Amino acid sequence: MEITEREIQILSLKDLNDLLYNAQTPPIYRVEFITPTAFKSQGAYVIFPNLRLIYQSIMAKYDASYSTETLKDGETLEELCKASSIIGYNLRTVPFSLEGARINGFCGTITLKLSKNRTLNNFINLLFTFASYSGVGIKTTLGMGACRILPMQPKSTRQNS
Repeated sequence: MEITEREIQILSLKDLNDLLYNAQTPPIYRVEFITPTAFKSQGAYVIFPNLRLIYQSIMAKYDASYSTETLKDGETLEELCKASSIIGYNLRTVPFSLEGARINGFCGTITLKLSKNRTLNNFINLLFTFASYSGVGIKTTLGMGACRILPMQPKSTRQNS
């Protein structure tokens, strides 16, 4: 494998707070899962994206990174799931080898539509911005769960521009 590009981006707590309070969040996101991604729930691997598992994973990683901030809470998680929905996907299963064991995961894209609640949308924007740094799901420190977030505009808005 040849590395063709490297990018360094510093993401401070202030930058994330600005996203929460000052951002104009687009209503649609495409999340590209670059490396195999999987979740663990109730002792079993989950190889299909689920908004609850995605948000829960990002919130836990955020809490571990910023000890002064705590995002993970059941009520907030419920509201985030209600405020967004998967409206499209193009995924495939991909194995990830780890010390002789193979973990099945998925790669590809999902497209999310957000509600009209600006506060929740900005919170989702904060989470996805952080996810592009932290990864999503299990074994992110070993290379799983790398993702890229692509904000999008609805088709009707894009056609009028």
